[in-house]
Amino acid sequence: MKQLLITFSACLIAIGNLCSQTLTQNEARDFFQKTFHSLRNSDTASFVDLWYLDQTGNPHDNTVFDRQQLVSNFKELQLFLTVPLVKGLPFEEIEITEMPAIIKAKYKIKAYFKIDDNLSLAYGFLLDYINGKWVFRWQGERTISPKS
Repeated sequence: MKQLLITFSACLIAIGNLCSQTLTQNEARDFFQKTFHSLRNSDTASFVDLWYLDQTGNPHDNTVFDRQQLVSNFKELQLFLTVPLVKGLPFEEIEITEMPAIIKAKYKIKAYFKIDDNLSLAYGFLLDYINGKWVFRWQGERTISPKS
């Protein structure tokens, strides 16, 4: 009986830790640095390792995001971020947004690069805590923002 109570308590603590997991600004910055590094070095394998791919459909249109789409997304992101990659620009800002439960991801993180006084580029990802680690989910987003 005592062993059962200990096991039950350990499970409750583990579930509590998973549910209360929050993303820090430093963790988000680390994710973007890993992403940026893999893009700069054309390291598709390390980029793919940051993702969680399963058969769960995208929350927006229920399509399944697979490795083939991820590699295509990698190439598109490299092209989109040509200027920051070539110039080695630092992140101007990192934004963290908590997502509603219906999205099937805990956060959306987005990094901004100042290209010049009139233009900013940003890219972002949905992020979730799965199997004890933070991972990207589904397709990323890209934004071009004119500065006024």
